[in-house]
Amino acid sequence: AKVGSPKVGSPKVGSPKVGSPKVQFQEFQFQDIQAGLPELNETSPRGILATPIVQETAPRHGGHLYLSGRFNTERKFWYMHKMKGLLEKNDIPTFLCEPVPGKDIVEVTKDGLDKAKVMVAFCFDDYGEHTGAGFETYDELRYAHEKKIKILPVKLGDVYPPEPPGRAGQKQNASILKESIVYVDGTTKSLEQVEAEIRRSWNKFTKQHRHDEGEPRDIGDMGVVRKHIYLSGCFHKDLQKRYVRSVKRLLDSHGTPTFLCDPVPGEDVHEVAADGLAAARLMVAFCSETYGGSSSRDSGTSFAEMKYAFEKKLKVIPIKLGTFPPRPPDKEGQAQNALVFKESMQAVDGQTMDEYEVADEIHKIWLKFAQDAGGLQEEAGFRRRHLYLSGRFNSDHKFWYVQRMKYLLDAMGVPTFVGQGEDVGHRELAMQGLQNANALVAFCFEDYGEYTGSEGDSFGELKYASENSLRIIPIKLGHRYPPEPPDVHGRKQNAEIFKRILYIDGKKMEERDVAAEIQKIWGKL
Repeated sequence: AKVGSPKVGSPKVGSPKVGSPKVQFQEFQFQDIQAGLPELNETSPRGILATPIVQETAPRHGGHLYLSGRFNTERKFWYMHKMKGLLEKNDIPTFLCEPVPGKDIVEVTKDGLDKAKVMVAFCFDDYGEHTGAGFETYDELRYAHEKKIKILPVKLGDVYPPEPPGRAGQKQNASILKESIVYVDGTTKSLEQVEAEIRRSWNKFTKQHRHDEGEPRDIGDMGVVRKHIYLSGCFHKDLQKRYVRSVKRLLDSHGTPTFLCDPVPGEDVHEVAADGLAAARLMVAFCSETYGGSSSRDSGTSFAEMKYAFEKKLKVIPIKLGTFPPRPPDKEGQAQNALVFKESMQAVDGQTMDEYEVADEIHKIWLKFAQDAGGLQEEAGFRRRHLYLSGRFNSDHKFWYVQRMKYLLDAMGVPTFVGQGEDVGHRELAMQGLQNANALVAFCFEDYGEYTGSEGDSFGELKYASENSLRIIPIKLGHRYPPEPPDVHGRKQNAEIFKRILYIDGKKMEERDVAAEIQKIWGKL
């Protein structure tokens, strides 16, 4: 891909389903989230935009996917070998421990585990049995846990966690393969479906930045940037989860940052929720009938989320989807809901509004909150921390191009802010975004920089960036550069500001390549 230059000739530049759980979910309280928080994953929590993202080939990594299971029946042996073949067909490097002539099987096993990034535990009924025969699944599970290798369980027996013969194996399985770890249910899915779930987890785990997870930390001591709306719900029905995901996609299309606790297999529900809560500035509670209950796995996470919101004084926006306040079957959940959802609190009525209207209401509340005295400027992390994306949004093509670029940059770890200042409701927020920007990307379609008379137009954004010495990164997206909008003021300012600035030629480059060039520039700022 090539980078363009100005005219002057410059060079171109499942949620787990438990049979007979050893650990009762009633014991899960807020402290389960609070203890042992991992470092925040800085990749964007944004959802899918209208423009589809082409799936990339799975990246190559220094480690592999370790396949752990027992080979004491032909069915188990066949299942794991078949899975290995499917994974390798999709470029996932795998390791399945088999005897090697002249090598100790224990050495082969340890060598495979030492190079593992993720371990898949094929949980047939006797998985994890302690037989004393050598380095077996009991030892593999313990070793992976001690070395903090991600463990991805696949349920293949009647009971989960597996209950092998012997107390030692049962106890370890209940401790490591705990109820909060999401597993793949291989008893209800085909081999291909299980492989797809494993691949999804592998891609996520190998992209995450590794941090030391050894020491528990308190949410209040982390000093993280609070940057999104946390979407909280009780997802015991697929219909409810689809509803919340639909609202999330609509909010993301508005440019509203959101987080939905939706862990992949192998992730701990409590840790994922804790990460999201630690970076939340608002919480939206989708209040179905059982929301906030503490007595079941389905509602238990929402109980802890509500407790966090109440104790940390996090603003909560309730969406009424049933009786309000919600009345879960347990008294503890009812009492907490009564504390959080006071009678004077006004809820967004999701029973009479569709998803589009609900998303619009949430978006308006978010904008108002961000503009209040306690909004963006209170957060030290928003000061000179992001890349301001400046463009005109007078056509769907322009809007979706900028949103697509934001998605790609966020995924690359570049913090971004989309200016939509020509909308009266967004002007103040757009100005705050400019004041807190480290650089400005100008998406130079033909009419970029037109003087419309509005304080928040692209003319004003470019003028502010130039006068305040912000780094300007132009993306050529029209036939002419500098852009030539219809008015004389816009053409004059564009000619003065852009004439000596190298541009990225978005007309000749794929969107991912444009984002990669912007990321390189951001890395040098």
